[in-house]
Amino acid sequence: MDLEYQTILDIARDNLAVGRSVVLDAPFGRFFPDPDFLDHAAERHCWPADVESVVVLVDVDGATAPERVRVRGYARDLSKLADWDSFWENAQANECRWICDHRMVLDNRADGIGGAAITALLAQI
Repeated sequence: MDLEYQTILDIARDNLAVGRSVVLDAPFGRFFPDPDFLDHAAERHCWPADVESVVVLVDVDGATAPERVRVRGYARDLSKLADWDSFWENAQANECRWICDHRMVLDNRADGIGGAAITALLAQI
């Protein structure tokens, strides 16, 4: 696992150890096929045993996504945009198989995410 991922998971441990909630926001797609990813991360990074895992899948439509990627302007996205159809097909086929305590879908299509959507999601936990 790359150092960047190891670091974010260690920072999660440090915050969880003092009772803080943690949001891990990173491109974890390459780990999606492993159902036990969260359990393995918790074990390897010594997360407290009572951690409740919540996976939030962010849903966006194929028309909105490339425009958002273009607007953010990251050089790392140039190859995605150059072959968008292939990138999008692969991204859509990459299902998150993680075992977790809670799984939610956040609708981030054309209108984006508003406060009401976040409040509704949090009420499900």
